[in-house]
Amino acid sequence: MLAALLICEFACVCLEMNVSAFLPSFVEATYPSLSALAVGCLMIIFPVGAIATGPFIGSYLETLGRKNAVIIGVVLITLATLCFGFASYFRNAGAFYAASMLARLLQGVGDVFVNIAIPSILILEFPDKKVIYLGYCSFCAGAGLFLGPVIGSVVYSLLDYTKTFYFFAVFIGSIGGTCIYFIPSRVNQKQNSQNINNLSELSGPKMKISYR
Repeated sequence: MLAALLICEFACVCLEMNVSAFLPSFVEATYPSLSALAVGCLMIIFPVGAIATGPFIGSYLETLGRKNAVIIGVVLITLATLCFGFASYFRNAGAFYAASMLARLLQGVGDVFVNIAIPSILILEFPDKKVIYLGYCSFCAGAGLFLGPVIGSVVYSLLDYTKTFYFFAVFIGSIGGTCIYFIPSRVNQKQNSQNINNLSELSGPKMKISYR
């Protein structure tokens, strides 16, 4: 399960910055009416989506379930990446921009689902090694950030803009789906069971004290 969580983290984070390798040049060549500021806003809408939804997702993660959150995140990122590819079929710059903004926003929301749920699972499933494994998780996230643009530029050089997003949709969908398969469903209720155990441990001494 550890490997599945770390690989899933890497794959999802790869899509955070991969578009930076080819999106600006594509927009400049295909939609010259879009300014550099518009492209910059298209890039930053990703963290805006994450910032706007992160506190909400974190507050309801226990109710939603950790594995379920990973599933939602992977599905959102996959669909958003497909939407990015479909946007290139629009000849109108405004339509392309609106579809791309929506896709980039959904990528950010999906990413925050994954980035909240996976560290939470690591902490609950591996309490004795949680600091070490959180370090591994940060390493995978960092590797995804700097390898994402590299992979993106290589794929873009071999395929066109649209097919590059189709490639990454298959990339995240297949890797994420495989990793999810190895995440046990018990992580959805892990915190509740731990709380019960903790309450039992706390109530034991109290009962003994009351009988003395």
